[in-house]
Amino acid sequence: MNSANWPQRLDRALNKGCLGLSAQAIAAIPDDGTERWEISTHLIEGGRLVPAQQWIDAVLASESLAQRLDLCCLKMLLSVPRAGQFWINASVHSLEDPWFAHRVAQAIDHSAWMPGQLVFEVTEQAQTSAQTLGTLGTLASFGCGIAIDDFGAGYNSAQKLIDFPVTGLKLNGQLCKEVAQPKARYVLEAFTGMGLEMGLDIVAEWVETETQQRLLTALGIHLFQGYRFGRPVPLGEPQAQCLQP
Repeated sequence: MNSANWPQRLDRALNKGCLGLSAQAIAAIPDDGTERWEISTHLIEGGRLVPAQQWIDAVLASESLAQRLDLCCLKMLLSVPRAGQFWINASVHSLEDPWFAHRVAQAIDHSAWMPGQLVFEVTEQAQTSAQTLGTLGTLASFGCGIAIDDFGAGYNSAQKLIDFPVTGLKLNGQLCKEVAQPKARYVLEAFTGMGLEMGLDIVAEWVETETQQRLLTALGIHLFQGYRFGRPVPLGEPQAQCLQP
């Protein structure tokens, strides 16, 4: 199929339940007794998994697709009781939806999950509008975590740290990969120290080598994500009906 057909293909996948979840470990070193996973969505076409990297831009360009996909991903995840903590993306469009937090609450209420098992990741593109702040505040009031993803990639990450009810930071992966370089290490040290002083969970992304892990650990980081700790793998779950939000 032509990639120009992504909106139609994704709409069809949402209507027919042709979506699945992938999970990538967030490792705690030393082990703190809590399993953590980042959850992403994959498309299933012809028995083949199509990762989100191939079609996520089409989703983000469509308010309705992004909102439906976020809710579908959440419902699939909550359809099976699981132990641990799960970090899940919330798009800009969902955060601007006045009903998103209400739908999250409904989904949790109809599951065996506790709100504290969910950490919603927000990106650099998230707005500091009254609606987004209200959505995040309501999610936090339920007991859900709020994490800033890719922290340090943009100029206004620090402002979001002030404005949002943040419980965690995921440090920009490119910075973490370059931790052996003095300038990158100084920046990471500043971010990590600031986050730890605020009592936040700090996750280093894109960690691939023992040297990177050792240098990041020396900065006070104890949570790691990257190929050194495992690639995303399909998370077995029954397909959810995602026709309506």
